[in-house]
Amino acid sequence: MDKGMYGKEKLGFIAAMMLAFLLITPFNAAAQQGLQEEIRELKERIQQLEKNVEKNQEESKEFRAIKEKFEHLSIGGGITGIIQNAYMDNDWDDDNAADGSYSADIEIEVDMDRWGTGFLHLETGDGDNVTDEIGCLTGSNADAMGDMENDIEISEALWTFGLLDDRLNLTAGKLDPVTLMDDNRVAKDETTQFMADIFVDQLAMEWPDDYTPGFQVVVAPCELFDLKMVALSADTDWEDLFNHMFYGAEIAVHTELNGLKGNYRLYGWGNDRHHVEWGDVEDEINAYQGAGEKEYYDDEDNYGIGLSLDQQVTPDITLFARYGWQNDDIAAAVEEEANEGDREGAWIFNEDGDLVFEPYGAVEQSWSVGGQITGRRWSRPDDVFGIAVGMAMINDDYDDYLEDYANTRLVDGVDGDAGNELHFEAYYSFFFNEYLAVSLDAQIIDNPRGDKDADTVYMAGLRTQISF
Repeated sequence: MDKGMYGKEKLGFIAAMMLAFLLITPFNAAAQQGLQEEIRELKERIQQLEKNVEKNQEESKEFRAIKEKFEHLSIGGGITGIIQNAYMDNDWDDDNAADGSYSADIEIEVDMDRWGTGFLHLETGDGDNVTDEIGCLTGSNADAMGDMENDIEISEALWTFGLLDDRLNLTAGKLDPVTLMDDNRVAKDETTQFMADIFVDQLAMEWPDDYTPGFQVVVAPCELFDLKMVALSADTDWEDLFNHMFYGAEIAVHTELNGLKGNYRLYGWGNDRHHVEWGDVEDEINAYQGAGEKEYYDDEDNYGIGLSLDQQVTPDITLFARYGWQNDDIAAAVEEEANEGDREGAWIFNEDGDLVFEPYGAVEQSWSVGGQITGRRWSRPDDVFGIAVGMAMINDDYDDYLEDYANTRLVDGVDGDAGNELHFEAYYSFFFNEYLAVSLDAQIIDNPRGDKDADTVYMAGLRTQISF
């Protein structure tokens, strides 16, 4: 090959390579620039992710701290609405009363590990329902809270501390007296079970008037039985806490045979408030009318005994019974001011100074029996049907009082013949789920207020319970 030709080809190849380099270089630079931009954006995203991880770690720590606190805290409660219609004879002030009431509760419990448990119960409500119209010895709605008038009250604020693997439990604070004794599996909760007072609490018992300071000791050496002892301020006003006391003791036996559970409770109680005996009632009334000496109270204590039991007889049926008796000499408790010469506010008069005798001791004995059955047999396993009958047995001295002073009662045109008050109740609760239940309720009261001449009262009720 000619050297000149070879040199020309070599020169052409070099020129072509240079031209290709010049053509490719801008594209390569653009690619490099794009790659650098992508790397920069990727670095920024990584940095942002690192920041988010750090932030999430901090939030996770805060969340865990909050979660740990709430693991020790449980909150629950409920709202109960009740409508009742009472059918009465024309002799009553209102012969066809339809009234309502509601209550709302919030319960907060704090687990303080080895230092026990704290409990707070907030409560509000309004409405007397028909109880004030019929004026019976046995109220028809134990959930009615008319005197609260929508105010929020701290009903219970207490601390419970367990010892010896919880075989010994101490509770102190502001307590609800009726929850401490006389418990019953099927006749204690007015929001889902029976509503009438006689099927919820012991009638022949002088409980403190309201939630009150005090303490409870529970000894449970084994699952078979436990022993309770309570001591509460009887005046409930947080003044002179230990001047007047309510005290009680209860032994409970818990059985289980072939999977059928039973609870048998026997208890005694005392209340050392100032009381008036039945033998002094006539003297008090005469003194009020200007025909005798002024004497307002004696120092005799009230006391009594009670029995509450419930027993499963089949997996679906549970029966109950309750009985109580109290000192038949006691007519009523009185206020301290009643002995200071001021008749206003004394136990036998209202705020206007009128004679109105409302004795605790009207009911000397009380009994009730009944039971409940679940709806499993008709494919409604959560539903409950309950039926019960009970009697408030009046004191013989109250019998005499009614006959002598019948004009002070709610019913007009009666002779004051006394008789024991008989109460019947039946209800059916529809449980739609764990949060909502609706109950139909029927009640009959014979000899209302212990008056044989008062016509029988018939009541129909509707109750809605929302739980959370």
